[in-house]
Amino acid sequence: MTKSSKTSSSSRISVPKRITIHAHPGSSKETITERSPGVLDVWVHATAVDNKANHAIIRVVARHFDTAPSTISVVRGSTSKTKILEID
Repeated sequence: MTKSSKTSSSSRISVPKRITIHAHPGSSKETITERSPGVLDVWVHATAVDNKANHAIIRVVARHFDTAPSTISVVRGSTSKTKILEID
């Protein structure tokens, strides 16, 4: 293993394949807290109208895990406050 590949792999956050999200749309802040391993509370400004909250949740989670929003999808609970997201 070269030094550059070792450095890049150790600096990345471990990204789970699937995570459970408890959404808090319409919040005054945008933040994430860990409720338990693999379960996150996500607060976003966007309201749950026209899928805006889901897009905001994906954006905030992507920023948290330092990955592109296009790698994250809602696999269950698109109209619920409890969601399962998959990260590719």
